[in-house]
Amino acid sequence: MKNTYLIFTNSVDWTADYISSYLIKHKIGFFRFNIDMWDQYKINVTSQTASLSDLTGRVIDLYDESIFLLWRKPFTDLMILDGLQISEEDATFCRRQISEFLKYVVRLLLLKNQVRLIEPYADSRLPKLLQLHIAKENFKIPNYSFDNISPQFFMGKKIITKPLCDPSIGKKIFYTSSVDKDKLFRPFPWFLQEAILGGIDITCVYINGECFFYQCNFKRDNKSVDWRTEINKENQSKWSPFVHKEVDALSKGVRKFMKSVNLHYGRIDFILRRDNFYFLECNSNGEFGWLDGEEKTFLHDKFIAAFTSTSSTVTI
Repeated sequence: MKNTYLIFTNSVDWTADYISSYLIKHKIGFFRFNIDMWDQYKINVTSQTASLSDLTGRVIDLYDESIFLLWRKPFTDLMILDGLQISEEDATFCRRQISEFLKYVVRLLLLKNQVRLIEPYADSRLPKLLQLHIAKENFKIPNYSFDNISPQFFMGKKIITKPLCDPSIGKKIFYTSSVDKDKLFRPFPWFLQEAILGGIDITCVYINGECFFYQCNFKRDNKSVDWRTEINKENQSKWSPFVHKEVDALSKGVRKFMKSVNLHYGRIDFILRRDNFYFLECNSNGEFGWLDGEEKTFLHDKFIAAFTSTSSTVTI
């Protein structure tokens, strides 16, 4: 029986759109589950069966051994509930119900080695503090502290703070920001890091053993330390392929790191300053579509080749 790819994503995911068109063109079977449109699907889990079906009548059997999951960006907080006459409290409960269903499918398919390339919920297994602890073996890292007191070893140093968790707080986003450690509200717990002022933002898209590096022309300074603040703005900074004499050595470090944390995919962020590459973090489901741009599909094609390969099967 031919493989069928189950894609957990959202209706606004351009990368999932391209993947879907590619699979259709090459007559590869798949079932796309847009979580934000969950009410347009039929979910059926009983003591005898587990299935999903869409508006076209297509049905996918979650017990089928030829099903392989690709985890994209299934954010349950984006679910469309406008057509349902329910309270926000009920909507929250509904989101939690759907989220538990997603966890069930993920664990079911992980147990049977039927997940490819991206490990769902890997961020809970690899929190940022653990990433930094492991990354010390392969990379330079800026001095950091997570505490509810005022750390002494930052004396005389410029520092930044950023969230260890999801940066979205309601409608606001908690970006990386320069701070004065003595003016922070205490005993509130803060993650602080020695600021790398200036330098170049570098990102590595790691796809099943291959490393692809890009640089941003964002101008870092004392006040502006997070390129994401420019996203969707008219003059946002451009990204381009990164060429450097140390790329091979850096790739070797990335491969060692990714092997040590057992990931087939991730986007690893660095800052390059004075020929030193400082590790910031690894996003285990990081976006990469904008790096290809509107015309190219190089990374997307690499991504598709990887998740359809048995060599990228996620194991636990």
